[in-house]
Amino acid sequence: HAHLDQFFAGHAHRLVIGARKKSIPCFDALTRSEEFRLSKAGIAAAEKLHTLITRGIERARTEKITVILYRFFEDSGQLAWLAHEEEKGNQAIIRDIHHLKQFFDLVNEYERAAPGRTVSAFVEHYNYLSAAGDDGQIQRDSEPGQGVRIMTIHAAKGLEFKAVFVVNL
Repeated sequence: HAHLDQFFAGHAHRLVIGARKKSIPCFDALTRSEEFRLSKAGIAAAEKLHTLITRGIERARTEKITVILYRFFEDSGQLAWLAHEEEKGNQAIIRDIHHLKQFFDLVNEYERAAPGRTVSAFVEHYNYLSAAGDDGQIQRDSEPGQGVRIMTIHAAKGLEFKAVFVVNL
């Protein structure tokens, strides 16, 4: 099995640039990866990624968004890899797992609020949240209170900050 990390380690960039030059969608380029001079491992990983995306598209017709996401992580081997890294005590991965869980919680909340909605509807919803400066309360800071937080005025209600900037007011 080709691990997706092999694909993303330099191969993805080469494939995206090549797809742009040939004016083809990146999704189609995954099946034509040998044209972009990828290694054998890179070609195998690109084909695996294409298969995973195709399965996800098929599942999107009948399954919930959380199920589709979970199956992607499971089928890609990422779930097993994350579990292995967590057991080793890799703090960066443990933080990533925490963020991933928050994202799954966000998707699950969306599914409860809008049952029967599609993956594309969720992506559109998430893009609106991001454009508004609200990422669904996913905490990215490892140290709360450090750095800049961008959020909607609604999300800031009841919170206190040392300095606040309201843009385009």
